[in-house]
Amino acid sequence: MARSLLILCALLLWSACAPTRQSSGSKPKPPAPRARPDTLQPQPKLSPPPMPADPPPAKPGEAPGQRDTIGAPYRIALLLPFFSEQFDSAQPTIPDKARQALQFLAGAQIALQKTPVRLQVEVVESPSDDAAFDALLKSSKLDRAQIIIGPLRSARVEPVAAKTRAGRQILVSPTVPVSGLTTGNPDFIQLNPSLRAHCAALIRHARAKLPPEQIVLVCKQKETDRLPYCQEANAALGGARLREVVLPDEGSGWKSVNLADFLKKDKKTAFVVPSWASQDFIMSFFIELLRVKGAEEVEVYGMPQWENFEQIEPEYLRQLNVHISSASWVDHAQADTRAFELLFLQQFGTIPDDYAFHGYQAVKFTADMLAQYGLDFPERLPGIAYRSLRGKMFFEKNRSEKNAETAGDAWDYLENTAVQILKFEQYGFRIVH
Repeated sequence: MARSLLILCALLLWSACAPTRQSSGSKPKPPAPRARPDTLQPQPKLSPPPMPADPPPAKPGEAPGQRDTIGAPYRIALLLPFFSEQFDSAQPTIPDKARQALQFLAGAQIALQKTPVRLQVEVVESPSDDAAFDALLKSSKLDRAQIIIGPLRSARVEPVAAKTRAGRQILVSPTVPVSGLTTGNPDFIQLNPSLRAHCAALIRHARAKLPPEQIVLVCKQKETDRLPYCQEANAALGGARLREVVLPDEGSGWKSVNLADFLKKDKKTAFVVPSWASQDFIMSFFIELLRVKGAEEVEVYGMPQWENFEQIEPEYLRQLNVHISSASWVDHAQADTRAFELLFLQQFGTIPDDYAFHGYQAVKFTADMLAQYGLDFPERLPGIAYRSLRGKMFFEKNRSEKNAETAGDAWDYLENTAVQILKFEQYGFRIVH
């Protein structure tokens, strides 16, 4: 116990003192504080602040959730990877891998300071060693939790989902965007939209302006599994099937494909490119499209990772009217965002990164849903719109592909499918939808 506390103290102290790295993305940066950062004293908190004494409120006119115990605090476990097995107390250096969990925990702690319900929160380390992780799941350490938030790694989500499904616990997956990790698990909530949701958002935005005849899908051969997501979203809107350009995995492939053949004279053409593994491929596509398009107007739709591609010339993004999907849009000009960033800086001596926003979002969302619906909130989520500091959220019932044709109203899990669309303008990407 003492060693665990020592490790947590060191982790939080390291989080407070660690140098921050600015994102290579072009979203507006938060305003600089008036005081110099090196004059701020970090004030890490090792436990949540005192919780209100009132019992969790039910929605007006409704009884609390069937699984609730009136007056008792809700029990939440945060399952996070701190890599403490790599911590040497003789030479206290913290692994860089732990930074994500530290930022997440710090953001969660700020959310805990403003929860509308009583919460009993335990931080549980998710071991990096497979055997130790399996032992954790077989132990009773997580059994008391009514809600588990985490893990942060996709490989860990599926076994935790199996455990919570058997125990009728609620699992909130805050960061993993992978779809189909669980089945028959209506208490599984995925906060980070999947690739299917991203593809659907891109197609809907393009189709709002153009007919399917003026939209083209482009990808490498190894990426063709993403095309059905785009075609599915297009079919839901009606009209012709979208044209596809599939290039060989090796080389640029432009000798065998003439993009000019897909342009329509005096009509805008949109190219949807669900690819992100290779900056070189995206760059070669931009160069080829600029070479053949002439005076024709085009738009290009791509993936969130493009925002951090350092080799892409901004002028290419502007000339090709590049749009990307994004699971979040943090508006640093909003008062609540600025307040969060300032409080984070004051308490931890560093600037919050995206994982801090993930942690704040996951805990704040969970607490708000508990306050309104109690432990039955997962069954109320379909169709609910919610706004967090990371942007809008909208929850839909999701079925795994093998159960997609099953009749009835049952679902495998719940997913936030709200995806923002950003467009590159003069100085960077800005939200347009």
